[in-house]
Parts: sequence; C-alpha cells; structure tokens
Amino acid sequence: MVVLRFVYRFLGVLWAFVGIAILIAQLPLMAVRSWLSRLIVTNLPRLADVFDLQSVSLVLGAREVAAIALGVFCVFFGLGLLTLRSWARTVGIAFHVAIGACLAALALVLYARLAPPDQATRLTESVATTVLAAGGTLSVLLVALGFQMSASASTDAFMGQLPALPKTVPAKCPTCGGPLDLTKARCPKCDTELDVPRSPKRAKLVDAQAGREYTVSLRKLNRVGREMPGFEIQPENRSVSGDHASIEYHQGHFYLHAHDDTFGTFVNGRSTRECEIKHNDVIQFGQAEFRFVVEY
Repeated sequence: MVVLRFVYRFLGVLWAFVGIAILIAQLPLMAVRSWLSRLIVTNLPRLADVFDLQSVSLVLGAREVAAIALGVFCVFFGLGLLTLRSWARTVGIAFHVAIGACLAALALVLYARLAPPDQATRLTESVATTVLAAGGTLSVLLVALGFQMSASASTDAFMGQLPALPKTVPAKCPTCGGPLDLTKARCPKCDTELDVPRSPKRAKLVDAQAGREYTVSLRKLNRVGREMPGFEIQPENRSVSGDHASIEYHQGHFYLHAHDDTFGTFVNGRSTRECEIKHNDVIQFGQAEFRFVVEY
C-alpha cells in the first residue's frame, strides 16, 4: 500500500507538471497570435481578407482554449493524485484509459505519415518504428494504470491510514471485579446477572429521511462513500464524499473515523474526526442524517 501511494503521488506530480507545461506553452502563444491578428486586421484589412485571417484566428483560438482547459485539468488532477483524493481515483480510471487509447491512435497515425509504403527510407522507417513502439508501450501502461486504479488495493491506498483506535479498558464485573465474558449476560466468576449482554448482535445505520437501513458489520471495516463500488455503506446524498468515513467495531465498541469528508462528519450535531459512537447517536455525513442503532 505504501508503494502504491508513492506511485500515485509521483504520477500526480507528473500530471501537474504536464498541465503547467501546457499552460506555459499556450498562454504566451495565444496572446501573441491574438495581438498579431488584431494588428493585421486593423492595419492591413486586404491582407486579412486574402488569407481569411479572422476565420483562421477563430479556429486557432478554439484549439488554444481547449489546450488551456486540458492544462488546467491536468494541474487539478495532478494535485488530486498528490493528495490522494478519492475523486482523483475515480476520474483517473477513465482518464488514463482514454489517454492511452488516444496515444495509441496517435502513434499509428504518426507511423503511417512518417513511413508511407512508397516513400519510406531506412531512416524514416526506423524513426517511425521507434515512435510506434514508444507510443504503444506508453499507451499500454496508461490503460493498465487505469484498470489498476479500479482495483480494491487502489481503494485502500486512497483511503489512507486509519487513525489509531483508542485504548479500551477490559470490561469488569460490577460485583466481583473479575473479567467479563462479552458474549454472555452473566459474570462467569460470581454468576452475577448483567443488565444486558455486553456484545451486540447486530448494528445498523437508519437513514432519517428515506428510512433505508445499512447493516454495520461487526467483523470488518465499514466504509462510507457515495457511488463507490465495494463500499459497504453508499448513501445517495450528493453531500456525501466518495471516501467520506468508516465505522469499525473493536472489543465491544464502535468507532467512527472521518476521511476525505468535504462537507464534514457530525455526531449529535458536533463535528468530529474520530470518536466512539453509541446506540441512538445521530450521525451526519454532510447533509445526510442517520441514526445509529445497536441491537443486543
């Protein structure tokens, strides 16, 4: 997982530099071309009419705007990967596959233009083969990276390190002070009957608006996120982030951990990053409100 995080952060730096390079290349060119077109159209209208300069300027402007948009996207996408944001993982799956396919098509086009069958020389054919091999290899790597980011290992890498669980004091019998069997309602030492069993049978989150119930597992981490395949709890509210939070059961206690929660995580109206949650607590993921129910 540590290696995956390093790889994603390294890719984030690369994409951010690619975006910055595109912006540096396009913004000065757009300013110079715009200035030249205005100068010629104003002072040499006949020359502008001959070369249809206004139409060409519009086409070039559209291309430059598209390049600038791509540059801005690459910068934000790179920053998202660098900080391991869950939305960057979701976008990265489709983005890397699409870029890989486009790169493969571009390599084929360049190969056909550099080495036409009737005009190819040994040098041009060698260059064209090198371009095709390099473009094909890079496209395969990008497509493979896109599919890898959809794997469960990638999800865990973007979730990050969970906060350490608070230390819990072993349950003791109120009568004799001996250790309790958390699966029974009686003390195994003095046979004192307890009020309720200490170990819950099941737990769930109940949507306060829709009434939908989400089972909270006692055996594994319960991940909370909107439209995240493989997550145990997937609220449909748009204020819930992709990797919003997680709930974990540990030695008779439930703990809530906030992750990449854009609109916050709240327990009984108070903002929290990590806390113990109990029966009938009201939990909010963004604006989605749930009641935590534990059955003994």
